[in-house]
Amino acid sequence: MDYEVVVAHGSEGLITNDVNDVDEITVEDGAYFFFDSDEDLIFSAPLGSVVYIQRN
Repeated sequence: MDYEVVVAHGSEGLITNDVNDVDEITVEDGAYFFFDSDEDLIFSAPLGSVVYIQRN
């Protein structure tokens, strides 16, 4: 699945990330982790910085 993830980066404002081919999303140690079907980490972001996650 493909997702749009918007993350707040302090003075830089909001940054939109397109994260493609996601097989699993987990939350651990205060962060979101996005993995592909090979269980490789393809994106991560701190829990408090994520504004929203939307499936494309």
